[in-house]
This record gives sequence, C-alpha cells and structure tokens, in this order.
Amino acid sequence: LEPGNKLSFNLNYEENFSFEKSCWWDSKKEFFELQKNKFDGTFQESTKLIEAELTKSVINRSLCDVPNCTFLSGGIDSSLVTTLLATNTTKKISTFSVGFKDKYLDETKNAFEIARFLGTNHHQMYFSISELEENLVDLTKIYAEPFADSSQLPMILICKKASENGFKVALSGDGADELFCGYNRHIFLPLFYKYRNLL
Repeated sequence: LEPGNKLSFNLNYEENFSFEKSCWWDSKKEFFELQKNKFDGTFQESTKLIEAELTKSVINRSLCDVPNCTFLSGGIDSSLVTTLLATNTTKKISTFSVGFKDKYLDETKNAFEIARFLGTNHHQMYFSISELEENLVDLTKIYAEPFADSSQLPMILICKKASENGFKVALSGDGADELFCGYNRHIFLPLFYKYRNLL
C-alpha cells in the first residue's frame, strides 16, 4: 500500500468477497484544509484553549484502575504534564526521573526542583554507561523496528524502575515536539519544499 492508503475487506461470505483500496490521509490535502480552518482567536484565547485541551488529555489518560505516575525529565513537556496531573487530582502523585553519573548527561536537577515545587513523591535514579550497555540487548525485544531516539535506553531503565515500584501506567512528555513543532527540522521544512525539485 502507498503511504496514507488503507485496504478494506468485506468478509460477508453470503455476498461476494471483496476488497477496496482508499486514501485515508493526504498530506497536501490536509495542509490546505488546515489553512482554510485557521484559528481566528486572540493569543490569550488560544492559550486558554490549548490549556483546556492539554488538561483534558492528561486527566483522561490518568483514569485507570492501577497506580499511575509521571516520567519527569525536568523539561517543559514532562513538567507541564506533571503539573497538570498534580493540580487536577487530590492524591499525591509519584514522579520518576533518570539521571546519569556523567554530569554532562545528567538532567535530574531540574526534575528534582519541579518535583519539590509540586510536592510529588519523587524517585530519582542514576545509571552508568555500563548499565546502559548491558540493556542494549533488550532493544530488539522491545522495539519492533529500528528506532533512532537516543532516549530509548533511559526510557527502558525508567520503565523497569517504575514497574518495580508497582506502577503500571506512566504519563510522559513524549510527543510534544511532534505536536508543537519542537524540532528544528520543522523550521527547515518550508525551505525543503521550496528546493525539493533540485534534490
């Protein structure tokens, strides 16, 4: 199937068996539809709308019948998710952050400050490079395809630690860069489209 296409099967054996290919997503069409439906409100209205949607999203994902927690890196994304969860529940929430003995890689200071400010039950753990290397073998069992995110090893370790502490559900800030254009590649995308014929 081409990108953005789906194949639907009719499995009703009383009728003739059939299938149909159709396009469910077209990047060009979506782009132009979004341009037609641009938000016309003020900056203040847009921030209220985004806050309401993010709050609803965090609350919906925290509703479960097992203990939940957040993965708190101390960055904007996970700090926002943790703040929204902490301010919309009566329970004291638990947070987990992963650090490294190598201070160059360590980001736990910000996570600790956020956790202290919000009054969470904070779990902070540190790993060495050798511990990361020991877990490399697990990558092929966990991810079904090549995955080039450098945070995948710390994520495996923090998931194991959260699970050891009795948590089955964890909220994180993953996905915010995709939603809010946090990668610099989005800045260069219009230039890429402009010069793509030269490539």
